[in-house]
Amino acid sequence: MQKIKRILITFLCVAFLLSFSAFVIYRDQQYQQLKAQVFDRSFGTQANLFSNARTVFLPEYPSYCITEEGILCVPDFSTEEMGVRQVGELLPFQLTQRNFDDCVADGHAADAATIRSHTVSAWKAVTEDGELYYLILLENGVVFLAVGQEADTVSLYEVYQLNNVGTTDVFLNTYSN
Repeated sequence: MQKIKRILITFLCVAFLLSFSAFVIYRDQQYQQLKAQVFDRSFGTQANLFSNARTVFLPEYPSYCITEEGILCVPDFSTEEMGVRQVGELLPFQLTQRNFDDCVADGHAADAATIRSHTVSAWKAVTEDGELYYLILLENGVVFLAVGQEADTVSLYEVYQLNNVGTTDVFLNTYSN
């Protein structure tokens, strides 16, 4: 009887480990597919949903780029010759009411909650001076970029709907010397 119990317990443990391994592999494959939709891409701004009237680029003009490694890049207009500024690495991030809905401009919390409720994946990058970026991928493939400041509290002052204008090369060829 003891031998049968040991065999049964061993069988259940092996079955559990195999199931768990299959689940982890499946989740990793899903995540890699999500990343493929936004990494190694150049984006233009299609719409600025809530803004404090900052510059909006033309939709067909690349204004953001995410490298294959997940580095967010923006145009660098600090010199006469345009260049590329690496903002930082986009890391997986969970949007919540507290760090997203409650941080957008007045009157837009419901819009932010709708975006958050349809989010399948989100990433976050923060610069050394607290400049904050959330990259948000929705179930329908729409991509948003929230821009703000992270100090004592989070403040999001722009949320752009992005459109894919090509691979990273499109952005780099536009802004590189």
